[in-house]
Amino acid sequence: LLLMTIQGSFQIAHSWASYHMGASKVVAEIYFFLGGVAPYDQSPAANQRRFLKRLRDMVKRLSVSGVREEDLVRSANGEQAAPNMDAEVLQSEIHKSLYGIEPLWLPCRKIRDCLRSCCTCCNGGTWGTLLDGPEHHDLAAPVNAEIYMEVRIAPLKKYYGDTVRAVARLRMILYCALMVVICISVGIGATDHFDMWIPATLGVVSFLTTITHWLTPPEIIAAINSAISVLQKMELRWQGSDIRENRSDVTR
Repeated sequence: LLLMTIQGSFQIAHSWASYHMGASKVVAEIYFFLGGVAPYDQSPAANQRRFLKRLRDMVKRLSVSGVREEDLVRSANGEQAAPNMDAEVLQSEIHKSLYGIEPLWLPCRKIRDCLRSCCTCCNGGTWGTLLDGPEHHDLAAPVNAEIYMEVRIAPLKKYYGDTVRAVARLRMILYCALMVVICISVGIGATDHFDMWIPATLGVVSFLTTITHWLTPPEIIAAINSAISVLQKMELRWQGSDIRENRSDVTR
């Protein structure tokens, strides 16, 4: 009952869905702009004006849904985003927010930098390049179809696959816990000495059922599987086409 009251009062699921949909639309709009596809197929100045206008319209629509504009400019840890953020830090934030790729811990980064410096001093950097992290793509550079498949589709497909497996695993754990509690309730009901514990076990059953439907709704698994299917079809079409077709305006 308490969880249902919290859900009804704060509308957590609805707010999360609004944030997620708004973030997805912003990311799609950025790639439309960088790719130079419609509606950004005019002059650079006109494309920039249209891009800013469409972003403002998105913020207004989110405001109607109850999402405050101040929350959109805050980072994941609740602090104001730095205007002069380092490119590597910004890339790490994007990987973490969009694709669930966690950055290296600070001690690991320090050790990697120290080893890279030692290798550079010893043999001129030949072995030091092996310690470099993934290549960082220029976030403001124009995007073609090959780059889009590499920096967007591939990590997004992996992220969705990891997410659906994690949700399915959590759902299985909650179902197993629910079955265990139900069996305990049946065992308690078969005896006459622990009748007073039956309401408590039924409360735990109700709690686990609510948590299962709250944290792992069937709709989210179906939606992620549908998205994975779309990405797989896109990847198969990409791999089955020749270079000329992949680089054509129609494919872009």
